[in-house]
Amino acid sequence: MASLVNSIVLILGCLGLGSILSLSLRVPDQDSNAYLRLQAGTASLFTLALLGVPLKGLCWALYGGLVFYLWLALSQVCRTGVTRMRRHFFLFLPFIPLVIKILYTPLWDWDARSIWFFHGKMIFFEHGFYLNKFNPSVVDHFDYPKFIPLFSAIAAKLAGLWNEYLGKVALMLPLVALWLGIAALDLRGWTKAAILIALLWMPGKFMYNGYMDGWMAASCVLGHLFFIDYVNRGHRRNLICAMIAIIFAAYFKNEGIPLAILSTVSMAIVVLMIDVKVRLRGALPSLLLLILVFLPVGVWRYLLWQQGLSNDLFAGNMWIRIQTAVLSGAPSIIWQKVFVDLGTVWLWCASILINGGCVLLRQRWSAFVPTRRQSLSLLAPWLAATAYIALVFMIYLITPYDLDWHIASSADRVMLPYNLLLLLTVVLPVLLPLERRQDAEKCVA
Repeated sequence: MASLVNSIVLILGCLGLGSILSLSLRVPDQDSNAYLRLQAGTASLFTLALLGVPLKGLCWALYGGLVFYLWLALSQVCRTGVTRMRRHFFLFLPFIPLVIKILYTPLWDWDARSIWFFHGKMIFFEHGFYLNKFNPSVVDHFDYPKFIPLFSAIAAKLAGLWNEYLGKVALMLPLVALWLGIAALDLRGWTKAAILIALLWMPGKFMYNGYMDGWMAASCVLGHLFFIDYVNRGHRRNLICAMIAIIFAAYFKNEGIPLAILSTVSMAIVVLMIDVKVRLRGALPSLLLLILVFLPVGVWRYLLWQQGLSNDLFAGNMWIRIQTAVLSGAPSIIWQKVFVDLGTVWLWCASILINGGCVLLRQRWSAFVPTRRQSLSLLAPWLAATAYIALVFMIYLITPYDLDWHIASSADRVMLPYNLLLLLTVVLPVLLPLERRQDAEKCVA
């Protein structure tokens, strides 16, 4: 019960802080939604924690946000929004087994206990994140982002103790953010439910066991869904939410930064190809919120630079490692174990065949395939996934560890962003034409 109560305080507190920021910056109603407010509140608390605000102060900020949000939700101004969200409550049903797994199962897997949540445990017992109290030379993977560790420490501080259950309360933040994000999409309910079930099914245990790979992948995919919605519907709010979701991928793991960069570049390519007009008038408050969401990433990278810390993959002479790996046959091992054995190459081929077939069939069966604009919007996740898999190939090529061990212990997790992004390019060519036909029937009726 303590885990459930703490998760409610954490979520509503962040929503309240985000609402205060949104109202203070006068973000236009058409640019704002519950997803944006939750992420803005989360980012503001994350920034304060990285800057050394004690856990007690962060808890008081959450209590203040909770009181404000409850007042706002009960007021006449916000009642329409609350009523609207009730229509999307059925989308939370697939999350219920996941909520039970998060809140009522302990930490068990090695990386979760010894890296992510061990960092959170250290922060809890130090009563805050103070860089000078941590010795990076003896803390495993100290350079990993501190989003979940910090919020696990805050959740434990709310309860007044640390254990293997309370720390996992922090995972409720990205879970509710994913629900609010899917609910905010301009798609029909059954389409949202299909996407949501796929997003939760493919990562499996990595959505609840304390690893960050599943949440990083889900956040990136949500960003691409918002972008596809923006290209096809034209609402500026969706573009802002797309950028926020992409940035949030960098909150979870170091791989989130190149993934966010690749996704942003792929989206920019699609915007240039379609010649989408981005309306900037009145967008300054929303852009300020976007900068706020990026702030924790910048602060954390600055702190690492200040301490002279970098990722262990880039230690030593990478060029010599690449030469040695190529001469020892590493590329063929990577190809077999990552691309073939895990089905990576087959998913890529399926995506090419489905989308290529849609292009060929567009003139004769236009009602049953995506429009040209929809197909081009699906190019963004395909480009991002293809570039990401090339990056993964290079990472395994330069690894300072035993290649067989590195692939065996990480490939199924590392490939999640690739698999989920390509899943969009396989599923949406079927769902988007169905949506278009139903919209046309509704207009005729």
